[in-house]
Amino acid sequence: GIYVDEVIGLHSGINHITGDISLQCEGYMIEDIYSKIKLPKFKKKTIITKNFNQADYTIDEIKLFCNQLCRNISLRFGMYTLSHKLHSAMGSCGYDQLFIDFNNVYKEYPVFEKIKEIPCNINVDLNTAGILTFPWNKDRLTSFLKNTRDDNFERKYDSLNHSIIHVKPFDIYLVTCGNHSIYCGMFKTGGKIPCSKEIDYTQIISDFTLCDDIFIGKDGKKYKKSFFMELNPEMEYLFLLGKLLIEKE
Repeated sequence: GIYVDEVIGLHSGINHITGDISLQCEGYMIEDIYSKIKLPKFKKKTIITKNFNQADYTIDEIKLFCNQLCRNISLRFGMYTLSHKLHSAMGSCGYDQLFIDFNNVYKEYPVFEKIKEIPCNINVDLNTAGILTFPWNKDRLTSFLKNTRDDNFERKYDSLNHSIIHVKPFDIYLVTCGNHSIYCGMFKTGGKIPCSKEIDYTQIISDFTLCDDIFIGKDGKKYKKSFFMELNPEMEYLFLLGKLLIEKE
């Protein structure tokens, strides 16, 4: 078999019209349990191909993909913060900025009419849930990771400093307060955090089509990707997975 340890082309390897995915990869050819042979570097034949639209994924499988994409983004964000001398360039991301920046750029779009906050009651497992968190302060994150004991996050939780919001139809979560400690809970201590609010992105996903590097609205107007989406190419996949979830649900 083949063990893939790196892929390239997350930002450009997808056809947004057909749903075809083609990613170059490298890894190891597994001949037996004791030896691994390195594959040649990025040859054209060394690719992963798939089609989102034709694949018969279940709703649970699609939500699991969404979950892992978010955890990967959060993990990378924290690692970037820890590996640089300065703080991260982005300290937060509002739920009106996930794909298109309706907060600063396209203010005329009635985003809060489309995704109204409603109450919910979910006990979120930090070990497994797909959570987007943005620990931007290196010193603070380092301190949390060094000094927090390896016990449950519940010991640190308080409702004033820790909050997340549930985002449908992806079944993911966005941190609105407590980025550093929630990151620590996700990747060190584990534990659970209550979630009392949710929004539904279904109407926004239905209003827009992703075409190469831009979104096209139902009115034909072009919308640029948000800064957050430019930084995280996986968000393209999350948007397309949202389209699939809407079709299946």
